[in-house]
Amino acid sequence: IPYVVSIDLHDFLRAHRDNPEEVPNTVNELCATQCVAQVVRQCELMGAHFYHFVFDQNEPFMGHVSDRQTNRKAKKHLKSFVDRILSTTTGNMREVPALQMADLFAWCVSQKGRKPRFRWQNRLLNQRDWFHDWFGYDQIVNPIPGVPALVKSWNLPRRKPTK
Repeated sequence: IPYVVSIDLHDFLRAHRDNPEEVPNTVNELCATQCVAQVVRQCELMGAHFYHFVFDQNEPFMGHVSDRQTNRKAKKHLKSFVDRILSTTTGNMREVPALQMADLFAWCVSQKGRKPRFRWQNRLLNQRDWFHDWFGYDQIVNPIPGVPALVKSWNLPRRKPTK
């Protein structure tokens, strides 16, 4: 399921400055958790019961997903979900067409405001079988109540903050 999440970096940094206790330390954590949640939601609507996550080599998002799979406290809270993840692996985007498509969708979305656009880009963006969410300041600075405290209680590894 093609899903692209876009987070305005300027808005993320401002939201983190304004609400450092509730906004994740890194933009990668927010991207990873939002992507997984949305893809799983869409997969469940299509009848999926198990998941395989494939990340590009050296992809920082993978660490956030793996942390939640291996951390004892996180696994307890996410048990019904974590038990359905059959694998979390890496692939070489040069050899895995699905990773190439993921990069292509992300690029098309990130460049959609620029002119001129390519005809193939317009065709891809006009497809109806993919999803996109944009997170600006208002969505970032006000996370779902209780979630930041819950995640903090898991004592996940700290990552270098996004600058």
